[in-house]
Amino acid sequence: MKDNIQNVHVFWEQYAQSDPLWAILSDPAMKNRQWDLQHFFRTGRHEMSLLFFHLNHLHIQTEKEKALDFGCGIGRVTQALAAHFKSIVGVDISETMIRLADKLNRFPGKVSYVHNQVDDLKVFPDNEFDFLYSNIVLQHLQPELTLHYLQELLRILRPGGILVFQLPSHLRPQNAMAKAAFAPMANDAYQASLRISKIPGDPVGPGTELTLDIHVHNQSRHDWIQPAYGPIRIGNHWLANDGVTMLIQDDGRSPLPEKLDANEKYTGQLLIKTPPQKGDYICEIDLVHEGIAWFKDKGTKTLRFPVRVGSKDDHFSRADIFAAEASRAVEGTPVPETRISAQDLYADLAKEVRELGPFPMHGIHSDRIVEFFKAAGAEVLRMEEDEHSGQEWIGYRYIVKKNQIPRP
Repeated sequence: MKDNIQNVHVFWEQYAQSDPLWAILSDPAMKNRQWDLQHFFRTGRHEMSLLFFHLNHLHIQTEKEKALDFGCGIGRVTQALAAHFKSIVGVDISETMIRLADKLNRFPGKVSYVHNQVDDLKVFPDNEFDFLYSNIVLQHLQPELTLHYLQELLRILRPGGILVFQLPSHLRPQNAMAKAAFAPMANDAYQASLRISKIPGDPVGPGTELTLDIHVHNQSRHDWIQPAYGPIRIGNHWLANDGVTMLIQDDGRSPLPEKLDANEKYTGQLLIKTPPQKGDYICEIDLVHEGIAWFKDKGTKTLRFPVRVGSKDDHFSRADIFAAEASRAVEGTPVPETRISAQDLYADLAKEVRELGPFPMHGIHSDRIVEFFKAAGAEVLRMEEDEHSGQEWIGYRYIVKKNQIPRP
């Protein structure tokens, strides 16, 4: 595997020198060094707040001592983990990524970075970490190398610890691909206004279904033609009552008509479900062009309103719901990029962005992954559908627990 790992190193080091942020999060609109650092690091905090709220709801607990971010890049997620663990390590194959991560590290007492250019993780001892995380990383490695790293990740995970990672399983059937054609509209087509007939005023119980009448106005000069561009739907998120920390990203969905002309209005019903835990929340309504973007990311103002999950007599503070821990990433922690601009970051990299070719994509069938962990003395607690691999792939996020007592 030595030749394989060297090829991986060369590929990602070239991308790190050329367009490191886009190499980590490959949003087409952010290519050629268009990422804003504030926005970039915010995606990491957003990703972690969603994950830990979800784990808490599933009653999947882990010690909060030490975590590892595998394939950390410049520390997008590693910095966000500082709100959840006492000590965090980010590891990456690219020395340039690690150098940039060190430059952006705002928590040197908690967060450290390690450059690892070999096909194992011997740089870390056995049973070192309580929590391991890897997203949009393993999918770029050859399957035999991925399985080798998964074995190493289990080795350095403490008994009872949790591993969360994402990986494509198998290619989507071609007939399904044909039905799922998505194409971006013009940027100024994503202009809309949203209005609700009646905002829920009384407290509601956890997990309660509510039907909302949502009025949509296409305020752009473009027709929204779904057979040409793909599905456009009304959707909602649940935020903590700080108005910043997202706790549940995808809740309800309601389709728009196949065609909504420029300046045309439509009223649809959206079925939402309140969060499973008591607390004060904010429900955010938006439009989503499936597979492309939420309208908010294109400049549309979302519709927001508070919802109390519980009873009138409950006295909530932010500490009463799990959002408290996630919110510290916003309230108690400086944003990692406040003193360094993207241009400062690029100053000592290659002067011009190079075209380096497509990212390699590899999958391992989910059945093989489950069997792999079973044989290795670990349990796949959850296997959840994941879309990070693109429309071509059926993929999953795996939540794995290492057995407390290793098998003989």
